[in-house]
Amino acid sequence: MGLYVNQILVKMSETINKENIATEISEEFGISKSQSAGMVNDIISVMAKITYESGKVRIPYFGTFSKKEKVARMGRNPKTKEEFKIAAREVITFKASDFFKDFINDN
Repeated sequence: MGLYVNQILVKMSETINKENIATEISEEFGISKSQSAGMVNDIISVMAKITYESGKVRIPYFGTFSKKEKVARMGRNPKTKEEFKIAAREVITFKASDFFKDFINDN
């Protein structure tokens, strides 16, 4: 795993997107780019659905996506100093696994 991941890190020096991931999968497994793009979209859709329904998706060695509730609060426009209410909302957080943090810091 390490060598292959290091090769990806060397190739991907900028922000990666779904297209980059699909291309890597396509090249690694010898499938068409449209098939790999479909797989990436399906994985993201499943992760979003599970996060929405259960509130948490944990991927070992990578991290955990969690749905959190933020309470309503008062905010302030820094330019005009006008106060306004920020509505309650749900947000998604990501906490990297210790393995992933160590991997990033060692490379």
